[in-house]
Amino acid sequence: MFAYLKGKVQSVKKDIVVLDVNNVGFLISVPEGDAEKILNSGNEEIKLNIYTDIKENNISLYGFLDAESLSVFEKLIRVSGVGSKMAKGILSFMTPQEICIAIANEDNEILTGVPGLGVKTAARIILELKDKILKEDISSLSSSKSKVKTKTNTTENEAILALKVLGYSQQQIIDELKRIDTEGMKVEEIIKKVLFNLNRN
Repeated sequence: MFAYLKGKVQSVKKDIVVLDVNNVGFLISVPEGDAEKILNSGNEEIKLNIYTDIKENNISLYGFLDAESLSVFEKLIRVSGVGSKMAKGILSFMTPQEICIAIANEDNEILTGVPGLGVKTAARIILELKDKILKEDISSLSSSKSKVKTKTNTTENEAILALKVLGYSQQQIIDELKRIDTEGMKVEEIIKKVLFNLNRN
């Protein structure tokens, strides 16, 4: 229904923003981190990427300052047992990059640190989203006009693309790859090894 809404901030509460768009006030639910950023920025006009949640008796708007948060939100709500409120809660507690890293590392402990997120739901998130995080995002990046200019093999290039989705710079990734013997390793194994080294540093 809406790709984004741009307007003047009328009020900001814990996780709610009232946005005036051409004299129409939109009540938009946002992650707490985004609400803090909006409140602290002092900007009168902002742009929010929008997800419209349509239920039988209710229409709710969820807004995000960046496209990455919206993308992760849309992936989370596809998981069985994860609704819009829970997905927003996860994004209030963790950044999109931290969520992707936790999923890639199959780290139940970090996910269950989110208030209201149980072990079974965390396991489902990892099970249902792991391939999407590591494959769908790689595919979308591979089809773009930008090319990864490295001398690495195809497997390493795929790992680089996946790690860039998680928020790491190409130089960080390449520096870690130089320390790893990737011969015979699968993409997933390379990603896990690089993530382990980066998080340890």
